[in-house]
Amino acid sequence: MSELEFLFAEQINWQFANSGRVEFYAYVNHEKCELRMNDFPEEPLYTLTFKGQSVDFDDCPKIWSLPLQK
Repeated sequence: MSELEFLFAEQINWQFANSGRVEFYAYVNHEKCELRMNDFPEEPLYTLTFKGQSVDFDDCPKIWSLPLQK
């Protein structure tokens, strides 16, 4: 399993980020993860970045907790 693939099976509680295109962040094993929402449907909905690697995907795992926008 790659560095990124294991994140899809982890319970992650995302927080809002205030840094440009990065919309959410979380720490997993003391390492920062970043989650960006893209220009969907022209692009995949999300990009996940962890330890310098990125992966695009459309559906968040149900065990992830994204904050609600207010």
